This record gives sequence, C-alpha cells and structure tokens, in this order.
Amino acid sequence: MTTELLVKATGAIHINHKINLVQQKTYNFLLKHAYHDLLKKSSFSIPMNQLLTFLGTRNDENIKQLMRGFIAPVDFNILGKDAVNDWKVFPLLSIASIKNGILHYAFGEELSELLYNPDYYA
Repeated sequence: MTTELLVKATGAIHINHKINLVQQKTYNFLLKHAYHDLLKKSSFSIPMNQLLTFLGTRNDENIKQLMRGFIAPVDFNILGKDAVNDWKVFPLLSIASIKNGILHYAFGEELSELLYNPDYYA
C-alpha cells in the first residue's frame, strides 16, 4: 500500500495559534486534498461525509466549529525557520461554507504559495 505524503511548510507547522489536535488533523486533511491544485484554483470542495468519515464523527456542528477556528488570524513562521525576519499573520482558511452536504473552503493566495512552495518543509 502506498500513502501520499503531505509536504508541509515548516512555517505552517510553527504557528502561534490555539489549534487542538483534531483541528490540526482536519487542516492537514484539507490541505492534502487541495495540495496539487493550490496554485491553480482559488477554492476547493469536499463532500461532508468524506470529512466526517475521516474524523470519525457524524456531527456537522463539530465541523462548523473546526472551520471557525481556521478563520482566526495566526502568526506564521514564529520560529523564523523559513527566512530571517519573515513573519506573517493571516487566517489558515480565508473562507469556509457548507452547502448541500459539500464543504467549500479556500486558502488565501499568499498562503497558498507558501504552502505549495516551501523553502523548508516537514
């Protein structure tokens, strides 16, 4: 069995934000789902049942709460690993919505570039 790895910018790992383990897992899942099209598309969608299955829950309200946490601003690259004096602040997702059983979400343009082409990754 082969598993596709998620190459994640260290700046996106070293953030100053109150994200719990379930939120980290969810964000990584959404990022992996969108990764190959990060620079080609401005928004992404995924069936809610796919995300609910991944998280092992049936509660849509849990997903809504997780998405709210991704809209709050975060300090990116707090350890300065990606570049000297390169500090940024922005939300992990620029928007999230659920319509007809589909989760729609987007990363900001600059964040998409940082996530897709990291100088350093883990």
